[in-house]
This record gives sequence, C-alpha cells and structure tokens, in this order.
Amino acid sequence: MELTLVDAEGEIIASNVDSPFPVTLSQNWPQDASIQGDVVMPPQWNANYATAILSISVPVLSVGRFYLGALIVTFDLRNIQSSLKDKIKSPPGDVLLLDKDGYVMLASDVSIINTDNPVLLEPDVLKRLQDNLGEYEVFYGLSKRV
Repeated sequence: MELTLVDAEGEIIASNVDSPFPVTLSQNWPQDASIQGDVVMPPQWNANYATAILSISVPVLSVGRFYLGALIVTFDLRNIQSSLKDKIKSPPGDVLLLDKDGYVMLASDVSIINTDNPVLLEPDVLKRLQDNLGEYEVFYGLSKRV
C-alpha cells in the first residue's frame, strides 16, 4: 500500500515510498472531490510493481473548506489475487480484471498473467462484453466464445 499527499495541482508533497506512483488527477478533480468526496480511480497496470493497482483519492480541505490537495492511497491488487476464487465453492473458470483496452491485469489463475507479453482479449470479445454489461457469457479460454 502506498500513501501519497498531493497539492491542488497534483504535485507530490510527501509519500511513504521513495518513488511514488505518478499521480494523474482529472481536470475536474476539485469539483469531483467536492461533489463525490472520495474518488476511486480505475484500476490500472503499474509496470514498476508488475501488478494491477487501484487508487482512491480523498480530498484535503482547509478549516474554511477550501480544497488544498488530496491524500491518495494506492493498493497493490496482487494481494487479493488468491481470494478471487474459492477453489472448492467457485464454479469452474477464471475471474479476470481487465483494463479498458482489454488487457488482463489480474486473474484468479496466475499463469494467465504474463508481465513480458500482456494478454489481450480479442477486440470483438471485449466489445461484446462492454456492450452487454451485467450479462453472463461463457468462454473457452480468453479469446474463444462458446
């Protein structure tokens, strides 16, 4: 876990690690934070750690409720990989976490992830999944649909 404090422009002020993950706050970050409070950023691949990460930003406000910056906590999702599936209770198959482009970032079967050559779903399979959110589909492997 990484904790990083940034100012209102997203510049790093302090961190608990020597080389913190680069911070990219949205252009509307102050408004998003004032409306939503905590902001969860989409999971993404971190090449330095060779794992998927998830960051949550919490606004830092002054006594007068002026936006001063953000405290960002970044989680290494590799820590939850072993609990994605229960080997006894879960049905056959794999649990996958994909980025928006269809690359596998996390999988219940660790052999699926290859940090040298990222695994990518076929574009038509990814499009079908994106177009049918919340619906079930059965696949033979990562790129073959039943």
